[in-house]
Amino acid sequence: MNIWVTGIVFLVVILLCLVKFVWKRHDLKFIAKKEITRILKGITYIYVPSYCLSYYYTDRLTDMSLQTTNKAIEFALWIKKLGGNPILILSTSYAVLWEKEADIKTKMALDAGLSLENIIIIPEVTDSYNEARKVRIIIRNCLLSSQGSSQGSILFAIAERLHASRVGIPLRSFGVAVDGVEGVKARIERALEPSWIKSIRSAHVVPYALWQWIFYLANPLMVWREKRKQKGG
Repeated sequence: MNIWVTGIVFLVVILLCLVKFVWKRHDLKFIAKKEITRILKGITYIYVPSYCLSYYYTDRLTDMSLQTTNKAIEFALWIKKLGGNPILILSTSYAVLWEKEADIKTKMALDAGLSLENIIIIPEVTDSYNEARKVRIIIRNCLLSSQGSSQGSILFAIAERLHASRVGIPLRSFGVAVDGVEGVKARIERALEPSWIKSIRSAHVVPYALWQWIFYLANPLMVWREKRKQKGG
């Protein structure tokens, strides 16, 4: 009897975590309006994770990457219109692939009316935790440079909607404060990645959603692993 009760409780907890994972969404413009003083006084960082190039059409981004980048650019232009100083932090993946992804994303931002001063590229990302550590380094370096001070700085993240619930967790684990996350609806498609497993996970929404959920739960282990790699390096 106790085994059954334990099993039911465990199942309920898992289902609640899944509901929270799927349905937690935010509107960044609503959050930004409440933080308008900080936005006008300092830097607004807008971080977009990498979703790689398309596996089938290697001269373009995956739809996840395209939609999140477009949303980030739109949001940056809105911040600029308010009188703020937006900086896009655009992540790009893998040593042999990141430059093409960076070129496409940079062109999108420039064509929309942003300048190179509004764009920072993260090169050669390999996973979410390596990515989060690089975001922390970029923000620290920006705050130490002439670009601005920590007073008024704010960080938003824009991610694919199934990824959105966990995107802030690695960042916070590495000491980066996240003021808001917005999930963007996009078509899930296979990404061009060196790892066959990582590439095939995004071929369909089911393995992609399961991957996001598993790593949502496994975050403490992954953060410990990345910090240990960092110390070892």
